[in-house]
Amino acid sequence: RMALPKAVGYMVVLVVICYSLENQGYTQSPNEFFEELMGTNASHIHAREKRATTLNSSDYVLQADISISDLERLRTLLNTFSPLLINGTVEITSIIATTVCSSNMSGYQCRCEQSFAWSYNSCIDHGACDAIIGDTCGCINALPADGQYCQLNTSGPVTPPLLPSPTPPNDPVDFDIVLDLRIPVFSVPSDFINLFRETLRRIQLPYNITQSLQVIGLNFTTACYPNSTGGLQCHCEEPFAWSCDKCNSFGACSNATSQTCGCINGLPSDGEFCEPITNITQCLNTTTVTPSPTPPNDPVDFDIVLDLRIPVFSVPSDFINLFRETLRRIQLPYNITQSLQVIGLNFTTACYPNSTGGLQCHCEEPFAWSCDKCNSYGACSNATSQTCGCINGLPSDGGFCEPITNITQCPSPTTVTPSPTPPNDPVDFDIVLDLRIPVFSVPSDFINLFRETLRRIQLPYNITQSLQVIGLNFTTACYPNSTGGLQCHCEEPFAWSCDKCNSFGACSNATSQTCGCINGLPSDGEFCEPITNITQCPSPTTG
Repeated sequence: RMALPKAVGYMVVLVVICYSLENQGYTQSPNEFFEELMGTNASHIHAREKRATTLNSSDYVLQADISISDLERLRTLLNTFSPLLINGTVEITSIIATTVCSSNMSGYQCRCEQSFAWSYNSCIDHGACDAIIGDTCGCINALPADGQYCQLNTSGPVTPPLLPSPTPPNDPVDFDIVLDLRIPVFSVPSDFINLFRETLRRIQLPYNITQSLQVIGLNFTTACYPNSTGGLQCHCEEPFAWSCDKCNSFGACSNATSQTCGCINGLPSDGEFCEPITNITQCLNTTTVTPSPTPPNDPVDFDIVLDLRIPVFSVPSDFINLFRETLRRIQLPYNITQSLQVIGLNFTTACYPNSTGGLQCHCEEPFAWSCDKCNSYGACSNATSQTCGCINGLPSDGGFCEPITNITQCPSPTTVTPSPTPPNDPVDFDIVLDLRIPVFSVPSDFINLFRETLRRIQLPYNITQSLQVIGLNFTTACYPNSTGGLQCHCEEPFAWSCDKCNSFGACSNATSQTCGCINGLPSDGEFCEPITNITQCPSPTTG
């Protein structure tokens, strides 16, 4: 902590001391002088070279205001400066003169050094004393009272500075100097920023270095240090901020507004630092395309689908007929407001519970289900080659009955004509009988009675001279459970495949590849299969 004030002191008065040495006829170079003073070798990196900031160091920018009478000597001194290492931990990487202010007959003129310029606002507010090119100028007719100085000129070609007219020996000239410090993070305490601010605040201004050299202002503008991800965050001190183009290019990390931000994720490589907020130009607003207004009398049509869910117990048994009749009585077009009108009303689909606890969804005239819906859910009535008027379930994709004229013709199934067989050559058929028997119409032990009846049938069983039953298997029995749903059990030696067990949930004797009971009846027409036909389920992947 004791090294901090010393480092700040060297930083602030470096140029001043070197100027004083030359003014007194001291011929040793500034770097040699500081090598002897600090007991360490100064860095010999070429002056003014922009170096990449290492991620384990912090970068600080100071702005000093110095009053001096010999302008050319100070320029020469700055041109010979090279990066300087202090105590092996703090490095002054660059010292750049930005602004020269001198008095004339009517007041002050402030000119920018090479590669720097005044912002457009400053040129307008204080009056430009040269041409305004690319929204910048090189000279203004006043000394800004808010601490503003020339900024790095990135808007156009750099022009050499205009040298002021020779001034009397005792007429002071103002310089704006930017100090860029690189300090390794491991060499300073965690609260270094606060200590640095406090040290700068304690410097009494104006600060007289010699009779002809005076520091009249000192601004701490920018602090960059590593973040948790290994990158850099560059924060602005008050009342400075990043311009909107820097916020957009590097990404704002805090307190972003419509025109500025106080922190960006990186250090710009063009040598720019935080600027006075009053210098920052307002960001351009995103252009919003306003839609053309709709003529007041040009109506727009909307098609709205209403999906009504009405508890069955809350309506009378003939509710569907009452609902149809109510809709027919509505006079169309029906005016809701002066600008809202119902011009058409169609009742397309009605779904209600069937005797097995499922849903049957019927189409009103002239609507129907498409053939893919009829095939997927099973037609429950009046099926044709291309449509059906009722399916066993409500589609989960939000589809309802469509106008018959909109339904595409289903592809006709290819019929394979069997080769003619000799009259005495029998043909085997496998027929699946799906019996639906109301529970209330049979005794409670109906399943056992049914099994026993089937066992008593003598096989083969001759129905006619040319029709014979040679095998009979009872595979699947479904009946209501205690919750109002269905349980479908397999007879021996049949079982449900693993995909059916997974889809409907096994209710008993599940194994790794089959189950004997599922909670529901598949809508695809499948029943229990012979266990020997069931493919082994894939083993679950263990991560």
